[in-house]
Amino acid sequence: MSMEIGKARYTFDRFGYVPPGIISPMILQSWERSKHLPREARNPKLPPEELDKKLFENRDFLDAALPVEQLLYICSNRTMVGLSCSETYMIHEVCREKYLNQIGRGGQESVIGTTATNLCLREGIPVQTVRQENYNLRYQHCCFASAPVYRADRRAAGVISYVTTFGADLPANALLMVSHAAKLIEKRLASPESLPIMECGGVEALLDLSEHGIMLCDGDGRILTTNATIRKALGFTRSRDIIDRHIGELFDNDEEAEKVKAMLRDSNRSEELHLLGKRINCLYLEKFSSGQADGELFGALVFENASQSLSSGHVPGKRFITEAWIPSDSTASIVGESPEWQRVKSMIRKVASVRSFRVLIEGESGTGKEQIAKAIHAASGRKGKMITLNCGALPKELLQSELFGYVDGAFTGAKKGGNPGKFEMANGGTLFLDEIGEMPLDMQVSLLRVLEEKEVVRLGSSKPTSVDLSIIAATNKSLMAEVEAGNFRMDLYYRLSAVVISAPPLRERKSDIPLLVSHLINRLADGMSIAAKPIAPDAMEKLYAYDWPGNVRELLNVLEHALVMEEGDMITSETLSEVLDIRALPARQVTVTTEKSTNLRALAEKQKAQYIAQVVENCGGNISKAAKQLNVSRNTIYRYLGK
Repeated sequence: MSMEIGKARYTFDRFGYVPPGIISPMILQSWERSKHLPREARNPKLPPEELDKKLFENRDFLDAALPVEQLLYICSNRTMVGLSCSETYMIHEVCREKYLNQIGRGGQESVIGTTATNLCLREGIPVQTVRQENYNLRYQHCCFASAPVYRADRRAAGVISYVTTFGADLPANALLMVSHAAKLIEKRLASPESLPIMECGGVEALLDLSEHGIMLCDGDGRILTTNATIRKALGFTRSRDIIDRHIGELFDNDEEAEKVKAMLRDSNRSEELHLLGKRINCLYLEKFSSGQADGELFGALVFENASQSLSSGHVPGKRFITEAWIPSDSTASIVGESPEWQRVKSMIRKVASVRSFRVLIEGESGTGKEQIAKAIHAASGRKGKMITLNCGALPKELLQSELFGYVDGAFTGAKKGGNPGKFEMANGGTLFLDEIGEMPLDMQVSLLRVLEEKEVVRLGSSKPTSVDLSIIAATNKSLMAEVEAGNFRMDLYYRLSAVVISAPPLRERKSDIPLLVSHLINRLADGMSIAAKPIAPDAMEKLYAYDWPGNVRELLNVLEHALVMEEGDMITSETLSEVLDIRALPARQVTVTTEKSTNLRALAEKQKAQYIAQVVENCGGNISKAAKQLNVSRNTIYRYLGK
């Protein structure tokens, strides 16, 4: 792909155009803005007195960012990490190669052209640029992953960047890492006092993005937190099983403890340690600031991870090298780079910049409507939580108390002291109303009143409470059709649909399947504490050929089946066929029942095959469940499905 970028850059420099599908529009627009600049324009360093002034002006940003910068440096396997102020001057860096010192150099697009550092500030999102995507020749051996950092009033404080040099590649999750780091810095900036790094929340999520195992300890050797990789290697399934234990409890003997002490004296030292009877290579031990005024240092042990990385196999068509991720936590990340999904991302960025938004997300079941809602909330920077309520999961009576809350004695069985409703719980944040089309008409009137008056009254009370929140609603129905049918109020529809985001079905964005497969397999493997497996090229082609009526949720189920049932080291087409071929079967002519009393032996062979296929389909493709229901073996089911 680097060669394709090089060719695209050559045609741009020589002829002024780029073949479609190689460079993202955001990068291309920056190239257009930069094309008048000299290819080797230099960016001289600030004079010492001006640099000192910049450092003084940005001292609060530096204080908040330094511990997080060090932690990102540890997670990135000691790859260069730097901080730039809002004018894109580098004001701090962590790097073992002292000759790379960039402190004081400016990174403005107007001086050196395209880099992720200036683009992320301009666009307001994390950005990465790969080698020739950087406009200036001096930076075409580098890869950047940069994320903007904002103050509580949404003014830009600066940028945190993860930089590789001399042709080294960024890891696949580099943007997620800088996005998490930016969020941690924002939490420390928003805190009235110096917030310790371990109290920020989200540290473990950042560690989980590292390709290696990481364990953090305080100065006394007490384990503060770990990532999933090292927990899996040591046999722990939950974080709380290892936190607060002394690291000495993990060593097989005193000799291992002496090795760690030696590593503390020489952080470049690599040692094979014996922990809980297992031999694990500790690559290095790095000290970093706790973020507290007393200057306390924590220790980070980084362990080698030898697990095989995922391969997405053959990917038809081309993909953008530059990925723009929504600045959010890992569960809210929007995975995809197809034009359809890029439009969704663009709408999320625009909506999130509005203080109190009203968004309606439409789409089929399984398209990721809740993930879009989480991304909007995370990108908005609202300090409150995102509270979710499924409007179709509760009867009307419970729905009312869930939304509005109640006071003590409001009804029989009411909780003593009362209970706040979802509106109050979401105050300062976002309320996500899933399946809004299922809300009863009389409840729609109450919701409309809250939207208009921005006040909520608990059941059994007459005292209104002001609420400041954003509302996101989602539905798999056509709400306008529901309005015409008299099932949904027109005035509420227009109140909720200030912005309408349509979540495209997976069949309309199949170019995103490789990215989704990689993301979902990693997520499933971590959740089940098993090794992730790459997917064979012919298996990937099979995923492309399927139409995915259940969308991303169905893809998740299929991959879970494949990951559990695959006996080899790679997910094969045969394993996928076990579930995909069943899901693709046409509707059966025979009418069957799923009752256990059905006499399978009394049916003709053709009817048996049809009946078994229908039962498997009713069981959602779960062969084991169907076998138990039919009281036959799984092999019998496979044999009849082959017919």
